[in-house]
Amino acid sequence: MSLELVPPRSLVEVERSIPDLPDGTLTVLLTDVEASTQLTARLGDRYPDVLAAHCALLRAAFAAHEGHEVDTQGDSFFVVFRRATQAVAAAIASQRALAAEAWPDGGAVRVRIGIHTGEPIRTPAGYTGLDVIRGARIKDAGHGGQVLLSRSTATLVEDVLVGGVSLRDLGAHRLKGLPRPERIFQLTIPDLPADFPPLQSLDTHGRPRPGPTARRVLTTVLFVDMAGGAERVVAVGDRRWLELRVQYPALIRQELESRGAEEIDSIGDELFAVFGIMAAAQPGEVLVSHTVKELVAGSGITFTDRGTHIFKGLPGEWRLFAPDVHDA
Repeated sequence: MSLELVPPRSLVEVERSIPDLPDGTLTVLLTDVEASTQLTARLGDRYPDVLAAHCALLRAAFAAHEGHEVDTQGDSFFVVFRRATQAVAAAIASQRALAAEAWPDGGAVRVRIGIHTGEPIRTPAGYTGLDVIRGARIKDAGHGGQVLLSRSTATLVEDVLVGGVSLRDLGAHRLKGLPRPERIFQLTIPDLPADFPPLQSLDTHGRPRPGPTARRVLTTVLFVDMAGGAERVVAVGDRRWLELRVQYPALIRQELESRGAEEIDSIGDELFAVFGIMAAAQPGEVLVSHTVKELVAGSGITFTDRGTHIFKGLPGEWRLFAPDVHDA
């Protein structure tokens, strides 16, 4: 599989495109749209207008609280604030504006936001370093509509929150590429959703747990991630990293789709997909390959031959079998 990436711009071009940005201790705020690929598919040619409305709402919130927009790629924003309280106020304003917007049917935009206070490294391209990575990883752990804060940000704002806004301690979580577990806090905003699934961290893996109606089927799973992601950020700089983060999953998804895979979940630069025989099974039916049938030989389980099938992206024909179910 060949991944062709757009060549980086020269430093001169980058410097001309980046306005003067503050130095020192800053609060970084990062956003992206939850399930943007599915949203794009549902909306079709309406998506550009929805994306533009989302961008306008967030930019208005950032500007109202003196945020400095560092970069935007696709549906993601990277903004810095001189004060943690400004970043939190911008996050609150953003989520309220998004919740109040009249989105088209099936096109509601749900944004996850991560906020961290530290000393990001100022470069000609913007900012880089572990404090930027930490903010991005905290954002990646969240869900649409959720605002997550690092401990450093939470400490700065916990005594000055007003209007019923509060913090919920979600505990320490291991995040990909970071040297130690991060204590994460959720910003609870009145009149907006406050209950979300578990954080998508290395502790939970963000994998959906089967519900009572889940079906068990045989499938092949594939996990893909970018090796050395944290080190790569430091090496190539934050702007180039954001470009790579947009292009990388798009190219992976294109390859998976062409081979008949179904994307189940994604966390940061990780993707989880399945190549299965689920499409050939009828509701309530379990199908297995010839390999599985042979593995359970001698167990007393009998099978009915369901014939040969051709699956998108898989070579040749596959003979499938259904286990015979006998009433007790």
